[in-house]
Amino acid sequence: MTLLMTVCADCGVSYFPARLRCHRCGGYQFLDQAVYTARVSGVVPVHRVPEDCPWHCLVELQTEAGVTVMAVAQVPPTLHSLVPITQQADGAVFIPSH
Repeated sequence: MTLLMTVCADCGVSYFPARLRCHRCGGYQFLDQAVYTARVSGVVPVHRVPEDCPWHCLVELQTEAGVTVMAVAQVPPTLHSLVPITQQADGAVFIPSH
């Protein structure tokens, strides 16, 4: 499933997660925007991971719309690299393994 951000239909500000009201213009109308890649701005290894959990890194990502998104990854991505991102049905954002 692709990561979906919302964009205010009135002023164009992007949000993730979705909001009920735009903080810039007060608008209530939003459009969905699919995001397929983002740039890595930070990586933190997780040292205490449960045995059945495949995710070993927390990753801070910057989308082209300027929205910061937190994701998980199995292996640490290179800082400042452009990576594919996706979202599970439960809302978790992750970097798929190659």
